[in-house]
Amino acid sequence: SIDGQGSLRSSEERKSSFSARARLYRAWLRLSQPRFEVRLGLQKINFGSAALFRPLMWFDQLDPRDPLQLTRGVYALLLRYYFQDNTNTWFWILYGQNDPKGWEILPTTDRSFEYGGRLQFSLPKGEGGVSFHHRRVKPLPTALLPSSPPLSSIPENRLGLDGRWDIGVGVWLEASLSHQANDWLLYPWKKSFSLGGDYTFSLGQGLYLVGEYFEFQASRKFSARDERQRFLGMMMSYPLNLKDSLKAVFFYDLGEKKSYNFLYWQKSLQEWSFYLMVFWNPTEFGLLRKEFDSLVLAGKGMQVMGVYYF
Repeated sequence: SIDGQGSLRSSEERKSSFSARARLYRAWLRLSQPRFEVRLGLQKINFGSAALFRPLMWFDQLDPRDPLQLTRGVYALLLRYYFQDNTNTWFWILYGQNDPKGWEILPTTDRSFEYGGRLQFSLPKGEGGVSFHHRRVKPLPTALLPSSPPLSSIPENRLGLDGRWDIGVGVWLEASLSHQANDWLLYPWKKSFSLGGDYTFSLGQGLYLVGEYFEFQASRKFSARDERQRFLGMMMSYPLNLKDSLKAVFFYDLGEKKSYNFLYWQKSLQEWSFYLMVFWNPTEFGLLRKEFDSLVLAGKGMQVMGVYYF
């Protein structure tokens, strides 16, 4: 499949401008059996329990504000095996992913392989998962100590944990730990976790509410906390009728005392869907460097979007 986008931007400070681009979106082959699946090619790989900030956003850049939930794929070989007790295992190999993915800051070394896996299993009243990933990163000068010698690549290992439970309300925990094995890096240790829950209230057509707390830490040592960011997030959605719905997403930066506000109305008409989006955000973003162009959502503004389904 092909991803094509066009946008017209206008502001008080700048003249109107139009931009357009097209790129390969998905292209993969799939072989499946009742308990085994293999996929090869440009595909989406995502997992985890969190809904808003997603510490396990390792390979995609899904944004909860994006009505279409579009994200770049990765070139990968993915194998999955499903056991009878609902346990399943994943194994993947990635190649050619030179641009940063997910929350990554440092890019992967050119022409290098990445690999990892995941074990997903049942828990009392829920399910959980353990994930691992390895790659070699390309060190940027801004990420190194001033006296650092030239470096070509640095090994990085990641460990992820997640769980979700249904106890009347849905609750989840998601965490990620990464270590880049080099003493010349400013912050070789990175830790993040998210705690959240969701519930549908019996108000009118049903008000769906999500709340989440997110924390990110970067440090020289595992036990230290040199840099820290904390966010609160909330998402609400409400169906007005079969064709119309409202959705709101709010983030609050506890450190910078800044709020990010996004609201949209959706109208569905057979092959067409229309979106009216309103946002009120800081001019510079402190989070969510993602596919849904943050530069467009900076400051205050409005967007109108129409989508046709073939």
